[in-house]
Amino acid sequence: DEMNLAPVEQYFAEYLSVIESRKLQDRHIETDPIVPFENTEAYGSLIDQLFDSDEERKAYKREDGGKRLTIPENLFVVGTVNMDETTFSFSRKVLDRAMSIVMNKVEYDKFFTGETENDMAEFDENIKNLLIDRPIRGLDAEENEADKVEEYLTAVNNVLDDTPFKLGYRAANEALLYVSAAHQFDSDATVEAALDEFTLMKILSRIEGDKRSIGTKLDELQEVINESTYPKSNKKLQQMADTLRNKQFVSYWT
Repeated sequence: DEMNLAPVEQYFAEYLSVIESRKLQDRHIETDPIVPFENTEAYGSLIDQLFDSDEERKAYKREDGGKRLTIPENLFVVGTVNMDETTFSFSRKVLDRAMSIVMNKVEYDKFFTGETENDMAEFDENIKNLLIDRPIRGLDAEENEADKVEEYLTAVNNVLDDTPFKLGYRAANEALLYVSAAHQFDSDATVEAALDEFTLMKILSRIEGDKRSIGTKLDELQEVINESTYPKSNKKLQQMADTLRNKQFVSYWT
């Protein structure tokens, strides 16, 4: 909760770096060690605190032939943030490694009838397996719609060329994974709907600056991120363009 009361990229640096090292080994996802120091008193003390039994502790102590402490494949980090003048904004390093979901919709009709207090349905085994048993490389993912993803991201990058907002290979990999996951979670999902959501989370969230640095890029993006195909992100893009014209500065979060 409240992850951005301090700069996320500072206190979460080790985690943000280690998740980049994910690789598939013997049908399991492994990473570099989350705690770099090994065979030291500090590392031994940490293992003693984390695990209750001697057998578990031995499994993670290198001097006993154990494995290193890494990020397991079934660990998911979810946090909340408030974006205002009292908190720190996200750097692009953080945004490149996270999916950002804006939740600012207010539904009083549901609040006053108690519907907002309903618990989320528990994941069934199929959903759990999809979350854990997932590819790392987007090109290896099933139903990734690679041709359409490439066409869309290329068009976006043609607009963002020569700006700090231009997308890299990580964004392409994440787009392929997201489109693939959308198909697996919902067989009726379209590639356009998935890219619409992806645009909000991974593309528009990167854009921040004044009129001089952004220029006409937001207006140009509306030609690619059009209302008929990408309604959610187009609506946000129009709001950002209006804010830039009126206030000479814009951020995805304001």
